[in-house]
Amino acid sequence: MERKIKDFSACVSQFLSSESLDLIARQTGFKQRSSAITPDSFLNTVFFSNAQSCPSLSEYSVGLAYDASVNVSKQAIDKRFNHKTEALLSQILKHIISKQLKMAT
Repeated sequence: MERKIKDFSACVSQFLSSESLDLIARQTGFKQRSSAITPDSFLNTVFFSNAQSCPSLSEYSVGLAYDASVNVSKQAIDKRFNHKTEALLSQILKHIISKQLKMAT
């Protein structure tokens, strides 16, 4: 299957290092301890797995297993869809927009 969009990590890495992503994940509560589901792998899977349709939790689980070699249940993925993930996405977007505005001036 051909992807029209680059991996999330490749797109975001232009504006946000993996260390910064990890720091934001900790600050927002998305990452509280070491986990099989990293912020990078979770976001990559959610944004880019099966972009042609609306993937199920099972498909996200298979996507993580395939793309990041991480075996997690669909219940573990479901638990990640919460206010902490929303806060993580908001902070990432703020960071990227801020960097783009600085580059434009």
